[in-house]
Amino acid sequence: MKMIRQLFLAAALIGALLLPSAALAGNLADEPSPPDLALDRTIEPVIVTGVFAGRSVNDIFVYRWTGSAWEQIPFQIDERDATGAYVANEDGVMDSNDEVVFMSGDTGMLASSSIGDALPVSGLWYRVQVTDPLNTASKGWAYIVHSTTLTVTNPTDYVSYNAGNLRVSTANYALGWAASGHNGLDYMSMFGGGDILDRTKLRIDYRFIVLIKLTENDFPLDNVVLLKDGVVRTLVKRGGTVTVSYQSYTSTTFPVDLRSLPGSLEQVRTSVDLGNGVTGTYYDENNAAGKPIDGVPDNVTATPFNQAWRQVTVGNGSNIQVATLTSLGGTRHHYYKDNSAVDPQDTGDQRSFGDSGFEVTNPTSKLFTITTGQYFIPAAQGNQGATYNQYFLNPLQVTATAESQFQTYLPTLSRN
Repeated sequence: MKMIRQLFLAAALIGALLLPSAALAGNLADEPSPPDLALDRTIEPVIVTGVFAGRSVNDIFVYRWTGSAWEQIPFQIDERDATGAYVANEDGVMDSNDEVVFMSGDTGMLASSSIGDALPVSGLWYRVQVTDPLNTASKGWAYIVHSTTLTVTNPTDYVSYNAGNLRVSTANYALGWAASGHNGLDYMSMFGGGDILDRTKLRIDYRFIVLIKLTENDFPLDNVVLLKDGVVRTLVKRGGTVTVSYQSYTSTTFPVDLRSLPGSLEQVRTSVDLGNGVTGTYYDENNAAGKPIDGVPDNVTATPFNQAWRQVTVGNGSNIQVATLTSLGGTRHHYYKDNSAVDPQDTGDQRSFGDSGFEVTNPTSKLFTITTGQYFIPAAQGNQGATYNQYFLNPLQVTATAESQFQTYLPTLSRN
C-alpha cells in the first residue's frame, strides 16, 4: 500500500509539472463559498492571457456557474503577433499573448462542482476570478475550457462595426470616424438618441521663430482599418491609434510623435466638441455641481488638474472620459468652451458646445501617448465622473487558476 501511495503521488507531481505555468489547483474545497455580494462593476472587460498554449482558438470556450447550471457566456479570442500588435488572424493557435475576452457583467458564482463532470471538456480548465480592487469582497468567476466537441451556443453580440459609415454600434452608444478631413470622430449617439458630436479636436502649438498652430486637419488622413469585429469587442485602427469598443466602454491608445517638428512645443490639447445646438450638463473635478451646455459662455475653473476626467450629460445618456497623458510633462489644465458664436479659426462647425478635454502647456516631450477610456451610462445618474475615474485607475484584478479533473492536491506553481 505504501508503494502504491508513493507511485500515485509521484504521478500526480509529474502531471502537475507538465501543466501550463499558471497557478494550479485541483481541490474545489480550498476556495471559500461564493460571497453574497456579486461583482459590482459590470461594464468593464475581463482579459485573460497565457491559457491553453498550442491549442486551436476554435476549441476554447467560456462558461459561468449560475448556482444551479453551467451556462456559456459571450466571449472572443483576439490574436496578437510577436510585437504585441492585434492582428485579424495569426495562426489560429493560442499563444502566450493571445487574449480571451469576456465581460465582467457575465461572470457568475464560484462553482460548487466540477465543470468536467458536466461538460465534454479536456481534463484541464481555468477558473478565472475577477475582483474589484476597490471592494475586494466583490468577486465574480468564469471558467475557460478546451473542448473539441462543444460549439458556440450563446448568440449574444454586444458590438458591431459598419464599414459603410465607419461606425461602431452597441445598444448603448455609437461612434463614427470621419470619412474625410481629419482622423478623429465626427459621430456620437447615446441610448437611442441622435448624433450629438461635431468632432474630436487636436491642437498643437509650437514655436519655430514664430508661433505655428496645428489642428487635426493638418495631419495626413489614414485609412480606418477593422482589426476585429467580435461579439464582445471591436478593434479599429487608424494610423497608430487603436480604439477598442465594448458594450458600454471604449478605450483608445493614441501615440503621438512630434519629433519632426522644429523648435519647441508650447501647447497640446485634445477635446470633444458637441454639435451645434446640443444642450446638457458638463462636469469635472472642479465643477462637481455641473455647468450648463447651452452655447452661453461660463466661468469654469480649469485647475487643479488632479483627476483627468470630464463628463457630459446630454439627453439620453452620459459620456465620461478619463485619460492618462504618458510622458507628456508640462502643466496640465482642464479645457472647456461653451460658446455658440462663430469662430472662423475653429474647425468643424466653428462653434463650441460643451467642447471639453485636456490641455497641456509647455510639454517637455515630443514623443508621448494619450490613453483614454470612455464610459457610457444612462443620463439619470448625474455626476459619476470621480467614480469612473477610480475604475479606470484601478482596473479589475483577474487571476486565472488551472484546475484538473482529478481531485488531487497538486503543487502550486506561480508564473512569477
